[in-house]
Amino acid sequence: MASVKLRIEPELCGAMSIGTARVVKLLTQHLELGLEPALNYVDRCVFSAEEVDIPAPSAAAAARFISAVSCLPPVPNVVARAGSA
Repeated sequence: MASVKLRIEPELCGAMSIGTARVVKLLTQHLELGLEPALNYVDRCVFSAEEVDIPAPSAAAAARFISAVSCLPPVPNVVARAGSA
């Protein structure tokens, strides 16, 4: 199964992370995640400093997500790469 490794170096304003709503939207669009799982992955990256492995429906979907992340503004620093197959 295809997957994506996601890491976010957040820009925090109090208990809120700036710019991560776009990442949640891309997760729901490209990796077909519901809102709750997408938020959970992003929160783990932001608040627990984890690099998460997110299952993708296909290698093509993973590639589209990685490409979309590469077009995001530089804050927060979001890094996505292909996970284990």
